[in-house]
Amino acid sequence: MSDPMTSLRDRMSVLGLALAQWADRGTARDKAAARRAGSTAVDAIDALLRDLYLLRGRTNVAGVLTARIGYARVSHPRPASRDPDRRAHCRRVRAR
Repeated sequence: MSDPMTSLRDRMSVLGLALAQWADRGTARDKAAARRAGSTAVDAIDALLRDLYLLRGRTNVAGVLTARIGYARVSHPRPASRDPDRRAHCRRVRAR
């Protein structure tokens, strides 16, 4: 799925056409084609769910990575050896 939005639009158009054909199954001259359209609609729904699941996974991964990077910056801003205030604090704590 290279472009999620294009894929979703394509699958939605397939679903729309298949549902329209399936909805007219009562008056359709070709009953077998209407049944196949119902099958195509189910397949399109399955594909849409798969694409949405993959898209959700991509957004969750991005959010988790952003949160972890932010946590790392907050919890470990600079090593003690490079921060003069922290070095002084460590010396005071060791002297006690």
